[in-house]
Amino acid sequence: EFNIETKREVGNPDTIGDDFDGTAPGRFELAILDVLVQAGISERVVVQSFDHRSLWAIHSVEPRLRLAALTTSERPDFDDLVKRGATIWSPNFQVVDQEVVDAAHAAGLEVLPWTVNEVDDMLSLFDLGVDGLITDRPDRARGF
Repeated sequence: EFNIETKREVGNPDTIGDDFDGTAPGRFELAILDVLVQAGISERVVVQSFDHRSLWAIHSVEPRLRLAALTTSERPDFDDLVKRGATIWSPNFQVVDQEVVDAAHAAGLEVLPWTVNEVDDMLSLFDLGVDGLITDRPDRARGF
């Protein structure tokens, strides 16, 4: 499995400096797709981004790719994420509670919070029913 993050920033379009217009895929998105197709690994990849426009642009070219919408503190419109092609919601773990896990699941999204490094936090999140997590400390997450 591979997790690829597009590091675009909505408020700073020059971060990557290509021809991305916020709707159509830029050279960066197209290069990602080209590598995935050439390597034959598309079915083993999740593409994630805080800039959801990048995800939607990728989805317009390759709708079968799994997409993860990253968020910080805001609660997105889960139905809209699904409608646009996301299959995963990845929030900051500190904003996750039972209500948002249930709402995301009801919309059809997996919930994979980020960056969960403490065992107590991992256990609490799994008690809430998250589907997985993003961590800098996989050694601490082994066995869950």
